[in-house]
Amino acid sequence: MEDKDKWRVTGIYGEPDRNQRRKTWELLRNLARDSNLPWCVIGDLNNVVSHQDKKGGALYPDWLIEGFNETLADTGLIDMDLVGHQFTWEKGRGTAEWMEVRLDRALTTISWLNLFPLAKLYYLEGAVSNHSPILVVPELTCIDKKCNDDPDVGTDICKGGSAPTSPPIGFISNCNGECNNSGDCSGQLFCINSKCNDDPDIGTNSCKGGGDKNKSNGGLVALFITIPLLICILLSGLAWYFWRKKHNKKEAAAESNENLLYLNLEISNKQYIDSSNLTIGSTPGGEKYDFNLPQFSFSSISAATNNFSSENKLGEGGFGPVYKGNLLDGHSVAVKRLSQRSGQGLEELRNETVLIAKLQHRNLVRIVGCCIEQDEKILIYEYLPNKSLDIFIFDPSKQFLLDWSRRVQIIEGIAQGLLYLHKHSRLRIVHRDLKASNILLDDELNPKISDFGMARIFGEDELQANTKRIVGTYGYMSPEYAMEGLFSVKSDVFAFGVLLLEILSGKKNSGFRDSDCLSLLGYAWGLWKTERVLDLIDSNLEKPSSFLPLRYIHVGLLCVQESPADRPTMSDVIAMFSNELIQLSSPSRPPFTTGGSLGSSSVTTKGDNFSVNSITATVMDGR
Repeated sequence: MEDKDKWRVTGIYGEPDRNQRRKTWELLRNLARDSNLPWCVIGDLNNVVSHQDKKGGALYPDWLIEGFNETLADTGLIDMDLVGHQFTWEKGRGTAEWMEVRLDRALTTISWLNLFPLAKLYYLEGAVSNHSPILVVPELTCIDKKCNDDPDVGTDICKGGSAPTSPPIGFISNCNGECNNSGDCSGQLFCINSKCNDDPDIGTNSCKGGGDKNKSNGGLVALFITIPLLICILLSGLAWYFWRKKHNKKEAAAESNENLLYLNLEISNKQYIDSSNLTIGSTPGGEKYDFNLPQFSFSSISAATNNFSSENKLGEGGFGPVYKGNLLDGHSVAVKRLSQRSGQGLEELRNETVLIAKLQHRNLVRIVGCCIEQDEKILIYEYLPNKSLDIFIFDPSKQFLLDWSRRVQIIEGIAQGLLYLHKHSRLRIVHRDLKASNILLDDELNPKISDFGMARIFGEDELQANTKRIVGTYGYMSPEYAMEGLFSVKSDVFAFGVLLLEILSGKKNSGFRDSDCLSLLGYAWGLWKTERVLDLIDSNLEKPSSFLPLRYIHVGLLCVQESPADRPTMSDVIAMFSNELIQLSSPSRPPFTTGGSLGSSSVTTKGDNFSVNSITATVMDGR
């Protein structure tokens, strides 16, 4: 490198042998020491790696990199910026001697870069050789250079052959079309595929003539086509996404409903496993059973209830309204429509359906069919014209319709139904929500226990279970269930005792008010202690001459004792009713008699939140 107008690029080809490579590096050091002029050298300086030199796929061994870095430190050389693609060429692939060569270095001194501050390094079209030629452009002007065989480079850089998948970079003098040597090129242009081209690394320029105008117009057309196309694709994608989301939701709902109740409702599944590992759909011994339950269409139920008109409404339960319906065959039914705002979900619905359908007893309500369509979940029961027990015992205008014998009949019928659930059915069932409004009366005032949504199955040897999801009705819940979540058949016995005292007195336990007592249980206990227990009997009833009222009240107080162990079983209760010779033990003080009542408007338990209404109270938590 002698001056700015005349310069020569020196190329160095490294050898794979380690000793030869070190000689190459020493040559670099000597060049730096012997020349005071700015200079530049390009070539394969250290990147030749033999097949045997590879370690774990690394191209450069550590010792090689360290050695060359020492050379750079001694010479003070720096790397020049590269423009274009870097290629790897191979020689003798398939043999033990093949090597990979990367000519990706151009080293200059600071003084040379000061002389040519806009210098760039370009990869040229590859020759048929073991290395790819590199062109150093010291000034960013049109290049007028002929092909030249340079012995220092070691190959004719313009001979045929082609580099892998790269646009060939030629010289301006060989370009056709918009660029030529007459000065049409402005600024930093070079030629690609025989056309004048702008390189963003060089700068922004244009060639004279119509080529760039057409290119600009073509770019605008492409822009106007691409943007609307992208918008259409985006909108189509969004539309498909929301459609698919809605479709999946419908499919999930349909699948859930299908899993809930198949068309013929053949229930023999293992989805409902309680704490005893018993499955609804199997006996305690593991025997599976199937049953068929008619399924009604929603349109037929809507027609039967006159589109669920208020005139057909029989009442409002904790999980939704109940309507009277008249089927086409003339039969009347009670239609329980699960409210979408209800806390009762698929579990409770299936629970109630399976239990009522399979547990057949004259004192249990009978299910006729169901309707499961989309979001509608409806159960159809036998219609009981006298509705529920609470209408009679708590309404002063109807209390007189239930005389002593009727009330005894109702009490004993409820006891028989509970005994069947606790002992004589193939599944041991704890109802957990026994109350006056869940006792329905047929045309002969025979009681039928209903609403099995909260019922739980018990194993033969299971005595009690625990839950964090407390469900039931204030005034009927046993203390161990209300306070600790423990329930057993004795929980139903407690509720039965409360119901027995309500039937005999015509008064509600929940919300009971007296000058000295805060609950019906406390009032009954006070009368028992003062031996005035017959004052508990409803004033609409004639005072019976026998001692039976006293015995029934005695049994009721035994059922509502605070400790579950002190309470009798339903077998014991029925024996006490039927056998007057059985001696009854003295009852202990019932719970909730002083200092507060579960009938109050709010209850708080540490760690849990209660939601309270006039019918049920529920603590929602994982079961």
